[in-house]
Amino acid sequence: SNSIGDRFILFQDKLASTIFRLQTFRTTISNKINDYSKNNSRYNEVWLKQTVNKLKLYKVNFDLLVNIAKALGDAYAYFLYQADLELLTEHLSHQRIANYSAGIGEKGEVEFLKNVKHIEGKFILFHGITNILRYGDYSFIDLNIMKVDKIGELKTSQTDSQTLKLDLTILKRNERKISCRNTF
Repeated sequence: SNSIGDRFILFQDKLASTIFRLQTFRTTISNKINDYSKNNSRYNEVWLKQTVNKLKLYKVNFDLLVNIAKALGDAYAYFLYQADLELLTEHLSHQRIANYSAGIGEKGEVEFLKNVKHIEGKFILFHGITNILRYGDYSFIDLNIMKVDKIGELKTSQTDSQTLKLDLTILKRNERKISCRNTF
């Protein structure tokens, strides 16, 4: 279907996947810079300096692209948090997360988002598409009242080359945690 609701949900998936790909490219560049630094005696000094400087510039530009993408995610999240500004203020009081790496944890978070759209009727908002949502990995939003019902934290491990094990801890606003496990 091509309804506005479907497009709204798919926007988050596409944005999360795009940010993950950008972070993957950035991680590859960082690894290449580190490899060159560790093995600098193998390369011509002038070539090495020019190449590393060019890679550092690419890395900075990928950071900028991620920030632009996350600004779009901030607007998306603000729409969902508009009736819950007190909780948004709590998020903003936490230190900003500037993790631009793309590891197994981020891969698990994106895969979870692609495969699970709601839990107990609550829409899942992925914090990794934003700069403003700073604790937990997901907000579970009651769309009837536009309020956050729960916050979720996901831990990912890889059981083999094709399987991720996901352990989601859900914190209700006024209760202790619940745990839920899935494998993708």
